[in-house]
Amino acid sequence: MIGINIDLIDYRGGKALAIKLYEPLPVDFEFKDTFRVVELVSDSVVFEIDTEVIPDEIVFPHLKGPNFDIELVEDNNNPTGFFNYNELFSYPVTSSYYELYSLFEESSAQISIDHSDYSDFINFSSAEERLRNFKYKVDLITSYENSLKTISNTGYTRFGITGSRDYYESLIEGIVNNFDHYDRFLYFESGSNSWPKSNKTRPFKNQASTTAQAINWYSGQLEIASNFDISNLNALTNTLPVFLREDQDNNPALLFINMLAQHFDNVWIYQKAVSDKYDADNRINFGVSKDLVRTTLENFGVKLYNSNFNLESIFGAFIGESYISGSEQIDQYKVITSGSTNAYLQPMPFDNYQK
Repeated sequence: MIGINIDLIDYRGGKALAIKLYEPLPVDFEFKDTFRVVELVSDSVVFEIDTEVIPDEIVFPHLKGPNFDIELVEDNNNPTGFFNYNELFSYPVTSSYYELYSLFEESSAQISIDHSDYSDFINFSSAEERLRNFKYKVDLITSYENSLKTISNTGYTRFGITGSRDYYESLIEGIVNNFDHYDRFLYFESGSNSWPKSNKTRPFKNQASTTAQAINWYSGQLEIASNFDISNLNALTNTLPVFLREDQDNNPALLFINMLAQHFDNVWIYQKAVSDKYDADNRINFGVSKDLVRTTLENFGVKLYNSNFNLESIFGAFIGESYISGSEQIDQYKVITSGSTNAYLQPMPFDNYQK
């Protein structure tokens, strides 16, 4: 119904709303029927629309043209020899092979860390717990290597089955690929601060944890690590209440906290190494990272050139060893050092020389 006027009027001592309609109210409405008052904002308009679907135009990407303004590197590229599929994947599974695997799993820059000083790479975690964790990994690898020797002696050559050579090699690779920088130092390097080795030239062979030398080294290093943890006030476990730390039932929780702390330590060492780019130390494992030397020098406006040395072996490039293929088997290497104090570092990886 259309109303043409509306007003408030006095009605029986109160107020009433009076509405005058355009037409009389139909008789089908009764007393106390409900209604609504609405305002017509605009006249209703109906449009009839004919739609037409226009397909989207297919746009093909175009490659950009050559950039003739880019600065060319003035060097000579000497390619390596060609290898077939079998030659590429015929490297022997040795300590060198695992070291190369572990090195390639590290995606960040190799910063300079003094592993003889726990305070240089441990701030939140536990040195003792990380040392015990590494011993557990060494025992696992030793167990898997003994299983591989047993398989070799029995001539079992099946692959992909539990208990086969492929099975145990994959287990070792799984451990080595998850080594952090401290694990790699203990396992692949030689010296008084790394795990005892049974030889003096690369590839180094780790002694079993049951040998007398390994037991003595582990006991002494464990004492050093324990003393460091006691004096380390930044340990993440110190944030827990004392009554929780002293209860042996909470050891799993402490282990979990130490795992978190090790993660934060790996972030902390990179944050701490930000200022190392200003440390112009020419030693390979000190000062600015060897992976950042080129970038640092170029930021100072120094023009550098790539080496035109022909890379013959991926082992010689990254871990300083030559892979020998063919019928001749070389079991011993003699390194000429002329009394150098860095004899234990030889042979030096070509990647270190270049960087």
